[in-house]
Amino acid sequence: MIVAVTTDMVVDGDLDELGLYVGVAGEVKTSLRTPTSSGAPAKLPGTLSILQPSDASTPVHVRVAGYKNGTLKVVRDAITTVPSGQLSLLRVPLSWLASTHKPASAGPTTQTAGSPGNVRIRAVPGDNSFSEFDSFFPGYASPCAQGQTSADGECVDATAILQKISSGDLVREVYGGALGVDANGVAEGGTCFDVDACFANEQTLKEADRQGCKVALPAGLSSSKTVNFAIVREKESGCTGRGCFVPLDWDGKYDEASATFTFPPQVCKRIDVGDKTIASTRIAVATNCDAKMASRPRCNGLFGAVRDKAPSDPNRAPYYSSGLELPDSGPTPLDGSVPDASPPPPAPPVLLATLTQLQAPRKLAIANDRVWVRGRIGLAFLDARGPSSATETSPLPTITAVADNGNGPSDIEAVGNSACAGTSGPGAKLWCYTLTSRDIVASETIAKQLVIDGKLSPVKGAFVPSPNTAGPITYHVGAVSLYPNGTAAEARMSVPPGGAVFGATMLSDGRGAFATAATFGTTGEIRVSSGPLVHGTSVASSVLAQLPATATAIVGNDAPTVVLTANSTELFFTVGNATGTSATLARRALSQAAATEATAMTTPPLPYTIGELVPTLAADANYVYWGGGASGPMAISTCTTRAVAPKALFPTAGAQDNTTYAVARSGTKLYFATNDGRVYSMAPPAAEACP
Repeated sequence: MIVAVTTDMVVDGDLDELGLYVGVAGEVKTSLRTPTSSGAPAKLPGTLSILQPSDASTPVHVRVAGYKNGTLKVVRDAITTVPSGQLSLLRVPLSWLASTHKPASAGPTTQTAGSPGNVRIRAVPGDNSFSEFDSFFPGYASPCAQGQTSADGECVDATAILQKISSGDLVREVYGGALGVDANGVAEGGTCFDVDACFANEQTLKEADRQGCKVALPAGLSSSKTVNFAIVREKESGCTGRGCFVPLDWDGKYDEASATFTFPPQVCKRIDVGDKTIASTRIAVATNCDAKMASRPRCNGLFGAVRDKAPSDPNRAPYYSSGLELPDSGPTPLDGSVPDASPPPPAPPVLLATLTQLQAPRKLAIANDRVWVRGRIGLAFLDARGPSSATETSPLPTITAVADNGNGPSDIEAVGNSACAGTSGPGAKLWCYTLTSRDIVASETIAKQLVIDGKLSPVKGAFVPSPNTAGPITYHVGAVSLYPNGTAAEARMSVPPGGAVFGATMLSDGRGAFATAATFGTTGEIRVSSGPLVHGTSVASSVLAQLPATATAIVGNDAPTVVLTANSTELFFTVGNATGTSATLARRALSQAAATEATAMTTPPLPYTIGELVPTLAADANYVYWGGGASGPMAISTCTTRAVAPKALFPTAGAQDNTTYAVARSGTKLYFATNDGRVYSMAPPAAEACP
C-alpha cells in the first residue's frame, strides 16, 4: 500500500515539516519527522510504502502531521488493512480546513502526554484510538471523537477508502502525470496546479449561486471543465497574496449528470465567521485552467515535488460574462435550503446492444467497462462505454444435474475480467465466464470458494425455503465475494424456527463486508451478520431492522420477494405482497436502532408484472432505482422532508415494450435492460429539490 501525502496549503508558508507515523496492533512501526525543504527529499506530494502485516486482517493505523516552526498545525488519521495481491493507493490530504478545525467545546485531551520518541507496545485488537502515537503528540486534543479524523474541517470515520492502482499509474496519479521521481524527490515530467496563473482573472462567486453550498455550472463551462473554485482565506490566518487561495479538487465534489459542484460544508460556514484565523472572505471562481484534480498537486515551487506548471489561458471567457452568467435566483434562504424546483429531465438512454440469445434479462453487473447480463436463461456481456455487439451463451451448461432452465431466482456479480452467475435455493450453483479463456467454467456449490483470473469472484444469493423444524436453521445467505482485504467470505446466518430466508445481499462499510438477509418467521425482519465476514466461518446474526407491519401478510409465502440494496447511509428493500403483484419499497437508516421499524417510501405500492416476483434495486445518494415491471426503470427520490413519487425514466414509445427488471448503478451511469433483451445506459437524473 502506498500512502500519498498532499496538501492544498502553501509548503513552507503554512507547513515546513512533515510527520509520518504507522502503527500495527498498538506498536509504532514508523515514526518519521522531516523538514519539507528545497534540499530535502521530503517534498509534497510525497509517498510512503506500507507492507502487509503477517495477518492480513490486522488494521494499520496511519497518522500524517504537518508542522510550522515546530508547532503542530494539522493531523490526518486513517485506519485500513493492506489488501492482498494488489497495489493500493491511500490518499492522505492535509487540508487548510482541517488545520483550522477546532473542537466544538473544550474538554480533556484525547491523547496523553509522554516523551517524544518513546515507542510503546500496546497490542489492543480493534483499537481505533491511535493511542500508540500518544508519546509523539504530548497534549494533543483531537477535534473529533475516537475513531474519527478531520477531513475538510468535518469529523468523518477514520476508516480509509483505498484506490486500486497499477505500478505504472502510481507515479502519474500522485505526481501530476509524471514519469518518475529522481533521487532528490523531484518529479520528472508531470504538472502542478498554478494557483497564481489560474486565478489571475478570478471573480467572486455570487451568494445567490451557491445556495445549499453547491453551484450548478453553466452549460458551456460544465462541458469544457475549465472552472475552478478556491477558498479565499482571511490574512489573519497567516497568508499573503495568492497564498490565501485554497484551491478545491473536483474529485468527489462534481456530479456530471447534474453539472453540480458541491462544496465541503465548512467552505460556506467559514465565510465571515468571527475568528479571523479560521475564516474565509469569499469563494473565488476562475476559468483560466482545466479543472483541479487530486492527481494534480498544488504548485509549491522548490518546496514541491512537481515543478512544471500546468498551462493556463487568461483569454478564456470569465465565469460571469454575457451568455454565461448564472441567473440571480434571489437571496439564500435562512435555513440554507434549495428552492423547490423540478430538475431538468435526464438525457435519453443510449442503446448499447440488443441481445438475441439470452432470455429475459434479470440482473446486471458492471466491471472493467463491461456490462454483464444474467437472464432467466443465459449469460452475456457487452461494452459499457457505447454501442457494441454482445457475446452471449444461452442456456448455460448443466452442472451436476442442475440446469439453467429459468425455474429459480438468479444473480450475477463481476470482478476484473470475469463474472459468475448463480442460482438461488437448495443446490445452488455457479457458472463463471472468464475472458482469458473465453469459456464458461462450471463450479461446485455456491458455498465453496471460487478463484478465477487469480481473483476471488463475488456472488450473492438468497436461499429458500426453510424446513419447518423446531430449531434454528443455518443458511448460506451470501457466497464468495471480493472484499477490501482481498479475501473470500460467505455468511451462514441462523434463521428462527419455522422461518425462511427471503432475500440476501452484501454490504460494506469500508472495513469489510457484511451480509444482510430478510427472514420471515413469526415476524418479518432484516438480519445482519455480526461483523466482517471470513470465508467458511459461521457468523451470528442480529436484527438490523424490523419490516413494516404491512409485511406480516407475506409470512410463510414461498417466494423470495425481498430484494435489498444500500447507499452509504441507508438500507432499502422491497417487500412483496402475498400474491406477487405489487411491492412496498421500504427504507431504514443504517445508524438507527435495531428495533426501529422500516418505513415505506412509496404509497401506493409499486407494481410488478403479474407472475414476476423478483424486481431489481440500485441506489445512490439521490435515488433508489427500481426495475420491476412494465413501467420501465423508475427512480424514487431519497428525500425525507417531503412526499416523493416514482419517476419513470424511459416511458414507452408506441408499441415498444420497455418492461424492465434489471437495473444497476455504476460510476456516472445507470444501466438497465428491457425484458426483450435491449441494454441501455443513461446519466442518472438530476437530484430533486429536498428542502
